[in-house]
Amino acid sequence: MLDQRRLRYFLTVVDEMHFGRAASRLRIAQPALSQQIKRLERDLDVTLFDRSHRRIELTEAGQRLADDGRCLLAYAAQVVDATQMAARGAVGTLRVGMVGTAVVSLLPILVRGFHSRFPDARLEPVEMPVGLRHIEAIRERRVDAGLLRYHPGDTDGVTVEPILEDSLVAVLPTDHPLAEEHTIDLGDLRDQTFVLWPRWGAPHLYDAIFSTAGSIGFAPQIGHEALELTTLLSMVAAGLGVSLLPASVRPLTRAGVCYRDLDPPAPTSALAIAWRHGNDSQLLHSFLRVVRETFPRPS
Repeated sequence: MLDQRRLRYFLTVVDEMHFGRAASRLRIAQPALSQQIKRLERDLDVTLFDRSHRRIELTEAGQRLADDGRCLLAYAAQVVDATQMAARGAVGTLRVGMVGTAVVSLLPILVRGFHSRFPDARLEPVEMPVGLRHIEAIRERRVDAGLLRYHPGDTDGVTVEPILEDSLVAVLPTDHPLAEEHTIDLGDLRDQTFVLWPRWGAPHLYDAIFSTAGSIGFAPQIGHEALELTTLLSMVAAGLGVSLLPASVRPLTRAGVCYRDLDPPAPTSALAIAWRHGNDSQLLHSFLRVVRETFPRPS
């Protein structure tokens, strides 16, 4: 084994080409330094210095160790740094599953915030259009965490923490009569055909819509269903119906589509962060800190 301390002593002697000056620089006695170099030569079973002349000279083996030794020490320092950074949750790759609305609303701000804090770590977003599949993916360790629409259903083995409450907005074709209004009443949509996603795709959001509509005396008439957010918007743009989506998707513009606020009471839906019980990854906990600092919960 190559002792790093003796290697540093050797490289100091190489720099000075004089045992006395090297010992002074290292702040040890010259005899002690000479003994350490001899011990290094015995460990490696080579002669590193030619001591037959008044001025010491490197042997061929000594020159090779001098060339490679500095790289070895630098690499060892990098290994130590990387190990310590891993312990602090500052390096590695974190796979985060995301529903489409989270990709639009949360991904840009969380990626920037995470990378500004942990530039040597990698956040790998995995778009997953059906929210409940996140729970399965987290349990099966296909992703490390999930940004999904909160659902209080079967989450055994997974922690789900709401982070952002979203009011829903009406999504209308731009030529729809109600598109001229700044805000609309949910009841104004009672006779409209709706484009929504299947209930199994996002049951909490689906139920919030039907519960709020039911409280004012109607049930949305679903004409078409779509799992992908972009497909749903394209159907609205084509005039196949209207929709209700979380307000956080507003940055996603689509020709032929407009968003309008709903008068209270408007349905709401929470985005949540989820992760597997017992996952003690420091990188995961670093990401959770960034999420909580970015979206602090009311005290």
